[in-house]
Amino acid sequence: MIPWIQVYSNLIRHPKVTNLADKLGLTSKDVGPNVIAAGMLVSLWLWAAQNATDGDLSECSDRAIAEAAEFKRKPSLFVEALIYAKLLDEDRKLHDWDEYATLLIDYEERQREQTRRRVAKHRARKNPAKETPCNSECKSDCNVTVTQCNASTIPNNTLPYITLPDNTDANSTDCVTARALSGDCRFDAFWLEYPKNSDRHRDSAISAWNRLNPNESGVAHIMSQLRLWKQSERWLEEDGRYIPKAEAFLDPTGEYLTKKPASGKPGIPKGATGELGEAELAAIQRVLKGDTV
Repeated sequence: MIPWIQVYSNLIRHPKVTNLADKLGLTSKDVGPNVIAAGMLVSLWLWAAQNATDGDLSECSDRAIAEAAEFKRKPSLFVEALIYAKLLDEDRKLHDWDEYATLLIDYEERQREQTRRRVAKHRARKNPAKETPCNSECKSDCNVTVTQCNASTIPNNTLPYITLPDNTDANSTDCVTARALSGDCRFDAFWLEYPKNSDRHRDSAISAWNRLNPNESGVAHIMSQLRLWKQSERWLEEDGRYIPKAEAFLDPTGEYLTKKPASGKPGIPKGATGELGEAELAAIQRVLKGDTV
């Protein structure tokens, strides 16, 4: 993908562009000096989008900066004019670069994240033994997930803290979750336990998880709610027909994270157990008495 940047509609008439044009003494019979100055700026920014994505030109010579903007006169004059117009900071960083390259920066971050995931998957395929859940004591450094995940988390204290039993078996689901809580692969523990997961829904579930960004107590709450709902009659009906997608389960405004499922089994119709119910017995008595049914 070719890098690109945002250009605001008022660029040509912006005071800084006017100052740049005046400082360089730009003239033309065909177009105004601001148009020339704006064109040079865009040319410089597009070059930076490919060669200095962070907007830092401190390692670039005056000639490189001038050539990037297609400025044909003395290179130092162009750099001085950029600083004078406050389009380049004194430390030779493009001023307010994040405003012009927000989408580019987001794209670069997504690319780095995708690369990290590809590398993790490649390493996982080369070293499958490292991904196998261990059967030793329940320790925080035990790798128990199927895929690796190094995403950092930011504390979110909106969910209540829920502790796990002290006598949890080392190979139980609770122990697996406890180990995941102390590492970076918390989503994987949730995904492995979720009763209705599919690879095609994993990305949307990850997005929902990242929006929640739960801390350790938040993850414990999510897992606790998940186990309650897994045992609910609603989720057990018709071979899990009513189990929602994980993305919906992780909705912070939905019922799954904020409420407990209704307790008890659905009412059984009288007579459905093989025994006569009250209505059936009453009908039989009326027939025996000769009453009209």
